[in-house]
Amino acid sequence: MIPLATTETQRTLDGTAQVAVTGLTQITDAVQGVHRAIAAIPFAILKPLPGVGTTAFTHDTIADGVYDAVRTVMRGVGEGARLVIKSIPPEYLPDREAPAPWSGQAISALNGAFGDRLAEHGNALTLGMAFAHKGRALPLDEMAWAAAHPQATGKVAVFIHGLCCNESVWDLHRPDHDGHNYAERLACEGGFTPLFLRYNSGLGMADNGAALAQLLDGLMEVYPRRIQQLVLIGHSMGGLVARSALAQATDDDAAWLKPVTHLFCLGAPHLGAPLESWAWNAGRLLDRLPFTAPFGGWLKARSIGIKQLRHGHVRFTDGVDEDLDAVFGSAAGPCPRPAHVRYGFIGSSLGPDPEAPLARLLGDGLVRLDSARAAAMGDADWASFTGLHHIRLSNDRRVYEQLRVWLRA
Repeated sequence: MIPLATTETQRTLDGTAQVAVTGLTQITDAVQGVHRAIAAIPFAILKPLPGVGTTAFTHDTIADGVYDAVRTVMRGVGEGARLVIKSIPPEYLPDREAPAPWSGQAISALNGAFGDRLAEHGNALTLGMAFAHKGRALPLDEMAWAAAHPQATGKVAVFIHGLCCNESVWDLHRPDHDGHNYAERLACEGGFTPLFLRYNSGLGMADNGAALAQLLDGLMEVYPRRIQQLVLIGHSMGGLVARSALAQATDDDAAWLKPVTHLFCLGAPHLGAPLESWAWNAGRLLDRLPFTAPFGGWLKARSIGIKQLRHGHVRFTDGVDEDLDAVFGSAAGPCPRPAHVRYGFIGSSLGPDPEAPLARLLGDGLVRLDSARAAAMGDADWASFTGLHHIRLSNDRRVYEQLRVWLRA
C-alpha cells in the first residue's frame, strides 16, 4: 500500500507526478488516434483486395497493444515515483518555509486550466478557496486572524484574482505605481484592511461563488473587529465570482451581505470572452478531420471555469444541462444587483482610440469593452481607459483613482 504524503512538499511532488502521468497518457492517446487515422487511409483504398481486412485487423490489434503497453508502463512508473516520494523522510526534502514564487503561480495556472479535473481526481495540487496571508492560506480561526491582522480596521477590502492567477497578480507593475499596489494605497489612504482571496479558478463560476459566500460568512465570525464596510474588488474572472457570491447571498439573506457597499470589476467578461468562443470554434474545426480530432480532445480538456467564460455564466441556472463542448451554449440569465450595493465596472482598450475597429475587436487583449461594461445590466457605474492590457488593470494609477472616486461618492 502506498503511504500517505505527510508534508506539503510530498503532497506537491505527489500531485505533480499524477499530473505528469495524466499528461503523458493523453499524449499517447493523441498519437494513437493520429496513427489509426493515417493507417486507415491505405487500408480503405486497398479494402477490395483479398486479405486486406485481416491485415488491417492485425495491424490495429498489434498497434493498440503497443500503445496499451506504453500506458501501462507510464502508470507503473508514475505509481513507483509516488511511492518513492511518499516514503522519503521529511528531513531529506527541500525546505518549504519559503517556496519559490513561481511554484505557486504555476500551481494556480494549472488549477485554472484543469482545476475541475484535479478536484475530481483528488490531486494534491488542487487549490481550496481561502484567504491568503504572506503566501499561505489563513484558516478561519480567531487566534490565527488576530495574529495575522493585529491592526484590523472595521473597513475591509477583499481582492479576488482572475483565471490562472493567484494573489500575486495584485503586485504586478509596482514600479509604475510608485512601488505600491491597490491594497496598500487603500490601507494608507482609506483605512481599509486588505484581504486576498486564493481559489481554484478552474471550477464552475457558481461553485466558486458559493464557496466565496460561505468563506465570507465565516469571515464575519473570526475577523478581529466588527466589519462595518466590506468592499469586493475582482479582476477578470474574479469579478464574475464576486457577482455570483452576491447573488447567492441575496437569495439566502446572508449576514455578510449587510456591510457590503461596493463591488468593483476590473476587466470582467460579464457578457463573455472572445478567446473562449474562438477556442470552442477551434475545437469544432479540429473534430472535423480524423488527423486533428485527437488534438481537439486536448482543447476540450480545458476547465469548466474557462468554458463558462464564453457567456459569463455566474449562476447555477446558467447553461444548465448544456454540454459546452457540443453546443455553443446560451447567454447568462439575469443576476440582480443587491439594492444597497454599488457596482463599478472598468474596462480598457489596447490602443489610444477605443472606437477603432481593432480596439473594439480586441478590447484589452482578452475582454472587449462592451463585455466589461455590460451596459445591458443598466445598474453599474462605468469607466474605461486606453493603453492598458488586461493584466495591467490589476495595478494602475488611473484605475486606482477611479476606485477612490467611487468609494468617496
